[in-house]
Amino acid sequence: EGDHIDGVGTVAEGGGHVGMQADDIRTLYAGRLSEQPDNAVKGGLDLKIAGSNGNGIVFQADASGNITAFHAGVAQTLDAPEGCP
Repeated sequence: EGDHIDGVGTVAEGGGHVGMQADDIRTLYAGRLSEQPDNAVKGGLDLKIAGSNGNGIVFQADASGNITAFHAGVAQTLDAPEGCP
């Protein structure tokens, strides 16, 4: 199970948060990050961060590179299509 954050003010482990740019996330989490297109947002990206103990974070960026939301939780949950547990 994971948490979906789409408001400003909540900071993820490592310092990432809504309102940052994708390049900021790439810098903060260098060496732990993978990217793929976001299936729900045309031109968007999912920036996945590998965490410890099988946990992780997925930051969602819009087509302009703005971080609009993030999910934190167990890796298997984070890899599921949006809306699927």
